[in-house]
Amino acid sequence: MAASLARSMELKQMLSHTKKKENQSMEDYVRRIQNIAENLASINSPVSDTDLIQHTLLGLGPGYESLVGPLTLFPEGLTFDKLCTKLVHQDARLRYQQSLDVIPTAPAFAAPNSADG
Repeated sequence: MAASLARSMELKQMLSHTKKKENQSMEDYVRRIQNIAENLASINSPVSDTDLIQHTLLGLGPGYESLVGPLTLFPEGLTFDKLCTKLVHQDARLRYQQSLDVIPTAPAFAAPNSADG
């Protein structure tokens, strides 16, 4: 019993401190949260969808604020699975926008070939 309680406390602490790293994919981030929740459920300490949603949103960086704000203001009908789908789509959108910002530009002019002199 004591070991189970200690494990539950450890997993809950992990859940509350899980943050999405900048270079981490959203799929990896939500999978990490799902794994913690599944481990908690396996020791009879399940996490509600509401708590999973809250922990997941709290672990996101400022790049997701445009999605987090509306989801916290209008959470009706939101499940953890629906949240994961929305986050994965937003992550893909952000990565696409970032890729557009990194497109190299061609040089404005080329140096003449000195051999043609």
